Amino acid sequence: MHQDPNQRMGRGMIWVSMIVALGLLTWFFSDVIDQRNNPNSNVQGVVLENAVEVSLQRNRYGHYVATGYINDQSVDFLIDTGATDVVLSSSLADELDLQNLGPITMSTANGVSRGYITRINELRLGPIVARNIQAIVAPNLDLEVLLGMTVLQQLDWQQQGDQLILRQTGDY
Repeated sequence: MHQDPNQRMGRGMIWVSMIVALGLLTWFFSDVIDQRNNPNSNVQGVVLENAVEVSLQRNRYGHYVATGYINDQSVDFLIDTGATDVVLSSSLADELDLQNLGPITMSTANGVSRGYITRINELRLGPIVARNIQAIVAPNLDLEVLLGMTVLQQLDWQQQGDQLILRQTGDY
C-alpha cells in the first residue's frame, strides 16, 4: 500500500514545524532563565555631580549577579560583601592571560584550597571602574568572578529592598 505523496509531505511539514517551534521555545526560555540568574546583564549607571552610581537587582536566588568587564572582556560578577578579595576561576584567568604572581592558601567554606595571586589592570561594572586590583585565582571556582571587598571597599554601597546601590565618588 502506497501512501499519497501529499500526505507524506504534509506529515514532513508538520514534523519540521514542530522541531522549529521547539527550537524557538528553547531559545526564548533560555533567555528567560538567564535573566532570572543575572537580572543585571546590561548594567547601566547614573553620572552624578561628583560620582557615578549603579543599581543592581537581586536575582531569584537572593544574590547580586552582574555582567561587567575585566581587562575589556565581558564577565559575570557575583557581588559578595562577605568576601575579602576578588576571586577568579582558573579557566577565566587563563582566558585573560593573567600572570601567576605567587601561590596562596585560602580558607573557604569548602575547606583549605590553594590558588595564586594575580593582578587585574581594569575592572568595570557599568560606569564604575577600579584599576590595578589584586585578585586570587581559585582552581575549583564554579563561577567566573567573585567580587569582594578589595573593590567594594573603594565604593559607597547600600542595600534597599532587592536593590544594591553602588556609588563611586571622586576620580573615576
